[in-house]
Amino acid sequence: MDTSDNGRVHPAVLLAALTPYASSALGIHLIHSAWAALLLYHAAIAAVVFRRGLKPACIEACRGWSTSWGLGLALICLGNGGALLLLWRFAARNPGDLSALLARLGLSQGSWWLFGAWYVLVHPILEELFWRCTLTSGRAGPAFPDLVFAGYHSIVLIAFMPWFWVLPVVLLLAGMGWAWRTLMRRLGGPAVPIVSHACAGLGTIAAASILAGRIHL
Repeated sequence: MDTSDNGRVHPAVLLAALTPYASSALGIHLIHSAWAALLLYHAAIAAVVFRRGLKPACIEACRGWSTSWGLGLALICLGNGGALLLLWRFAARNPGDLSALLARLGLSQGSWWLFGAWYVLVHPILEELFWRCTLTSGRAGPAFPDLVFAGYHSIVLIAFMPWFWVLPVVLLLAGMGWAWRTLMRRLGGPAVPIVSHACAGLGTIAAASILAGRIHL
């Protein structure tokens, strides 16, 4: 499902791209459940990703591996956790209240670790197959899918930090989306973006666990 490069976007592409916005808003801000937000989002994009079957999607996910690109980008993305640890006290709405906020979103101790495992192991596969392989673009520079991928994160981030911090994070994510899409095209598949995306998720979960007092160093 390729987005148009003539300035117009097919309605089916737009509808698919907006589903993460609706599910994130419903789950985080109305139901107050991180699980609801994540699973509603994943159900929506899985319906698109697996429309041709599970096996073709699994084959697609394994294409395009490069050890040099994969390991290098994985190390960079793991640094996401360190950046979060350093900046949290400046960027968060309530730096010392993360554990309570997670609990209000349904992420108690046991649920948190299950959520973290899902976020690291399942989430990157679905997102990369959706944003980089399904909603893609032939443009060399930043394009519609990169911006829409980054934009939906703002709905989640605004629950944790003020808008003037959300904006640069979203811009950074748009750049990362463009880099992953470029690598996917160059290497012929999403394997490197999937692995590095998983490493970014691992860094985020590890840092959040430390900040919330669920890992003690």
